[in-house]
Amino acid sequence: MKRTVDADILLELANCPCSESPGVCRGVCRVCGCTDDKACLSEDGDPCWWVELDLCSFCVTAFAS
Repeated sequence: MKRTVDADILLELANCPCSESPGVCRGVCRVCGCTDDKACLSEDGDPCWWVELDLCSFCVTAFAS
């Protein structure tokens, strides 16, 4: 599955005022940029879930690599 990152999401990540630590934005995946409102979907249509504050279940493997 090919994913693209929306420029608005990247801007939100860069300027996120909601984080407890710099560079971490709760509810925006640091790898693919998905959000609660715009989740990654599997081929079966199942949405991703949060593994960390800023890492979705679809990207946890990609981030570990």
